[in-house]
Amino acid sequence: MLSTKGNSKNTVVFLGLMLLVFMLCSLIFTRTMVFSNIYGSNSVFALPYMSISYLGQEYDDVAALREANARFESGTSVVLHGYLPEKERYDSYAVGISTYYCGVEVFCGDELLYSYGEPDTQIIVGSGYHFVPLPDDYNQKELSVRLTVTESNSLFETRSFIFGEWSCVYMNHIRQNGIAVFIDMFMCVLGCVLVAVSLVGLIYSKQYLIILSVGFLSLTCGIWTMCNSKFIQLFVSDLDLILQLEFQLFFLLSFALLAYIYLVVRKSRRMRIACAAIFAVSLLAVGALELLQFFDIRDFSQTLPYYHALGMLDMAAFIAISIYRLKKTAKKKKNAAAELYFLMAVLGLALFVVVDFAVFYYNRTSALSASPIVSIPFGMIFFVTTILLSGISYMFDSANERREKLLLRQLAYTDALTGLGNRAKCEEVVASLLESRSDFTFVLFDLNNLKKVNDSLGHKVGDQLLCGFAELLLFCFPLSPAVCRIGGDEFGVILPFVDEKKIKGAMDKYEAFCSSKSAEGELDFSAAYGCASCSEVTEDEWEEIYKLADSRMYSMKSQMKSLALQ
Repeated sequence: MLSTKGNSKNTVVFLGLMLLVFMLCSLIFTRTMVFSNIYGSNSVFALPYMSISYLGQEYDDVAALREANARFESGTSVVLHGYLPEKERYDSYAVGISTYYCGVEVFCGDELLYSYGEPDTQIIVGSGYHFVPLPDDYNQKELSVRLTVTESNSLFETRSFIFGEWSCVYMNHIRQNGIAVFIDMFMCVLGCVLVAVSLVGLIYSKQYLIILSVGFLSLTCGIWTMCNSKFIQLFVSDLDLILQLEFQLFFLLSFALLAYIYLVVRKSRRMRIACAAIFAVSLLAVGALELLQFFDIRDFSQTLPYYHALGMLDMAAFIAISIYRLKKTAKKKKNAAAELYFLMAVLGLALFVVVDFAVFYYNRTSALSASPIVSIPFGMIFFVTTILLSGISYMFDSANERREKLLLRQLAYTDALTGLGNRAKCEEVVASLLESRSDFTFVLFDLNNLKKVNDSLGHKVGDQLLCGFAELLLFCFPLSPAVCRIGGDEFGVILPFVDEKKIKGAMDKYEAFCSSKSAEGELDFSAAYGCASCSEVTEDEWEEIYKLADSRMYSMKSQMKSLALQ
């Protein structure tokens, strides 16, 4: 279960990271908007000055064309023509046109100013903005824009037909879509920050792979929304390349999310199998769709419904995994908050995507209108920030769980009084040395006069004798793999060698220090001991080594008693 302390750390880290990224994005966005306000305010909409020609009929405006219930089959053309207003204050002139799967030809009088796509061959092209510089005498000649439909019932946004100063006509798009642009920046900057932080963090812990996956997810979301909102045209002008990038990133999002899920659930064999199955099915489906496009059997736009359907199936699978994990963690009362955040993220994104898909497919039945996708950026930023909160929560939960296991392990292998390892610890170290075929010698100590001290001076002094002897052993055998209290007045020390000279030297050092320590105070730290090397036993077992050391220890104890009686 998440502790209050863990929740506080989650909140502080999350808010601190968000504040850093927000400040960076605000700085970039402010400079961009200042530039767009300075230069983009001169842009004007030119649509009111244009007439529309369609199938030999003339229409005064878009509303009249809509009333005619025009249907745009592949190969048909719509021509927008008229005279643009004169703007003497401009140094240069340009028009901006937004299209969706349309070939574009722009004429000023009889002069072809701009051409995009191959309308004659009906090759389907991408969507986005076209910016066309105009000659100085543009207002003296009729401007004609021929839009050739390359996909049946495709759309083009005549509402985005703008006219203004050439050097800054694109800034109009940024000014009108400021929130979406800020969200794009935020996710890209957040992704870069998370990737950088996680790459440094991986030096210390593999848990930072979770943050790395969230970073790639955020970066992918940011670039995809940049393609979707066409803000990426500030950096890439090829609409066909933008289209391909948008489609590839669409499923890279699913794979990035799947990578995050795998990192979270990798301890569960059932969940690993589920992730592998989703990945295999999605990869085969995407591969088949890519082949259809590669061999020109189907174009991107024609396979778009299949992409959307596969994306929604993947989303449903992620929701099912999240619900299953949430139920499981709720029973165990572990990682519940992280799983709840993840479920919120996936459900929130699914809701935003379904809304936009519905709007998109509804508007495909319209003529000259295409409602911009407005909820996707908000859905993406909600998704990324909630996933990040889930990842941070999971990391802190995992850290708390590891600390608890380490504490339990320490309690299970530590003697409470002396702080040394206990008998179980000694057995574990010996078993490990035997398995690795390493040379070692086990020394068993039996502290003298503990019962006499307890009876005459009290158990408190007896405890002081035990703790003092433990400190003595730690000082005398600093290179020992384990110094342990076996139980009662018995202690064990493991020496990492079997050479008799080294063993004698180590024990002589011990005896000299023990005598010196006993002479300094009121307590007598003398003890009998017995040594047993791993090479002296026929069976590689703890019991055999212990029995041999125990028998030699008792022999020494008997000799010490005999000397005391003389």
